[in-house]
Amino acid sequence: MVNKSLTDFSRQRNTIVMAINNKIARGAYDQALHDCFKKSDINIRNIENIISSIETKLRKIEIVHYTFFDSEYDSSIIVNNSMPVIASSLTNKMIETEFDFGTNVLKNRIDINDPFLYNELINLNFQIFILTTASLYEVLVKFCETLLKKIVLYDGEDSPYKSIPFKRFIMNWDKLVDLGYRRNDDFYICISNHRVFLDKYLNQINSLRNRFIHGYNINLEINRNQNEYMVNNYDPKNFPTVARGAIISELVLNNFVNTVLTNTRSMTTDILDLFAIKLTRSGTKLPM
Repeated sequence: MVNKSLTDFSRQRNTIVMAINNKIARGAYDQALHDCFKKSDINIRNIENIISSIETKLRKIEIVHYTFFDSEYDSSIIVNNSMPVIASSLTNKMIETEFDFGTNVLKNRIDINDPFLYNELINLNFQIFILTTASLYEVLVKFCETLLKKIVLYDGEDSPYKSIPFKRFIMNWDKLVDLGYRRNDDFYICISNHRVFLDKYLNQINSLRNRFIHGYNINLEINRNQNEYMVNNYDPKNFPTVARGAIISELVLNNFVNTVLTNTRSMTTDILDLFAIKLTRSGTKLPM
């Protein structure tokens, strides 16, 4: 039985929205700093919906992780193509979950009677996990681009993109800091605190996201030597081969999903907490 509390950003959301409304009322917000970049679709009034989207996507990947890849995950069903054996008899795989956030409770029960179906559910939910994580990152960029002075700039006749990949956002921010156009401020430091994870996993997440959208490969395979279900199609620069044929432990499916969720949740919480703190300061003007 899985019983977990999900992420609840209602405190940060309420603090940020209230602080922004106060700044707009006091004339401490300048929309023109966004509108000067051609037809910007940035609207400060959308910030509550942006935070709600971040929160919803994070809860979705939490639910997927806890339901399929945490304590209830059983790779032996996939590796052996057989259901669990109890008292010399094959049994169904039962997953019961109960999630809560705020006053909300979500209960579910999944009864699986076939190893092929279990494998299919794992494959499908890994895809959902990756696509939702990649989408969450793009909304995080939207959140930062709405509250900060522009990080990603566009020239020529191109209008600002509606969706900016997280990697491009970070690369642009790096260049602006290196050139001295932006300070190495608390917002940049907040992102930098998570660079070990981002530098190792962001390309991998983006690659899997693109493969799922544009291809048909499940991007998972059984390692018969180690009897593990593994992420494949990976970048050997970030996940170098281990000597003597040992497995790359970070690519074992449940390890990979757990690392991505843990770090994504930590980074998202840090970003929202920092903005909540900064926006409540009376001298702060928007965009920052």
